[in-house]
Amino acid sequence: MAMARMIDSMLSRGLLRRVGLVTLALLTACTCIVGSDLPMAIAQPPGSQTVVKDAEEQAYHGAIAARAEQILIPLRLEADAHSNRVHAIIMEQYRTLRRIHAWRDQALKEIPSHIAQDSNSYKRAQEQILRQTRVELDLARREFLGRLETELRPEQIDQIKDGMTYRLAEITYRAYLRLLPELTEEQRQHIRAMLYEARELAMDEGSARDKHILFNRYKGRINNYLSSAGYDLQAAERRLRQSMGAGSTNHPSSR
Repeated sequence: MAMARMIDSMLSRGLLRRVGLVTLALLTACTCIVGSDLPMAIAQPPGSQTVVKDAEEQAYHGAIAARAEQILIPLRLEADAHSNRVHAIIMEQYRTLRRIHAWRDQALKEIPSHIAQDSNSYKRAQEQILRQTRVELDLARREFLGRLETELRPEQIDQIKDGMTYRLAEITYRAYLRLLPELTEEQRQHIRAMLYEARELAMDEGSARDKHILFNRYKGRINNYLSSAGYDLQAAERRLRQSMGAGSTNHPSSR
């Protein structure tokens, strides 16, 4: 396939630059929607693919517009023009993430067969694609936050971050405080810093499931940090359950 030969050449020469990413993304037929994936059409009758694509784009536009509206609610922006500008910035970020994720998925799928047959070469090809994806996501996030800084105060930008990640950082932090109220101030600050790092990266994920998976990885790191400090998380969870009664709980030590 032409796409396979193109990616093969770019991988071998290390030419996965931003222009290459955007170009390849435009060539892909992969469609991703925030929080879910749209079904791919197979064996469409002539002329129907454009109709299907238009319907998918309309559905995607509606989904990210509604999501952006929900994210903006806590900010209580009074001026419609101001709210509309921030809404447009959020929607554009979701579109950018969609393009990057689509390129990544297609690039992984199109790794040439002669590379895929060798496990070491295949792993290197995957890692190179994922590294370039990380570079693009980091750049997109910095540009996104830069645009928000022209419109919002720092605490409002934090609200945007929380909205894009379902407030997982704050929810998880409060769960740790309930589980271990004896945490020192230094330990609390360390946990919060790790959760804020997770929030930054989770903003780049394309679905709620992937955001939760990323936070779970960080919860594992936090649990290891607390265990190394001498905390017995399982015992702490048992104590908390006893204090709350026999009802089931959902705590960060369960991973």
